[in-house]
Amino acid sequence: MAVKALRDSTLKTARAWAIKEFAMSLWHYASKTWARKGWERWLSWAVRSGLEPIKKVCGNNQGSSVGNIERCCF
Repeated sequence: MAVKALRDSTLKTARAWAIKEFAMSLWHYASKTWARKGWERWLSWAVRSGLEPIKKVCGNNQGSSVGNIERCCF
């Protein structure tokens, strides 16, 4: 409930925190399929967030991040 409130907040710091927390949860997936889906969901949300620093990170990592998750976790 609290995370949903932060996600939907108009406060930039609240949205940034929620995006960061979701990114942290990506490392706990047990399968490549769910990790890839989670990463794509996070990337979509981050790009649409309107937060320039986060969008910049997404642009730098868009192609390599799924590969990084696969190399680290599977």
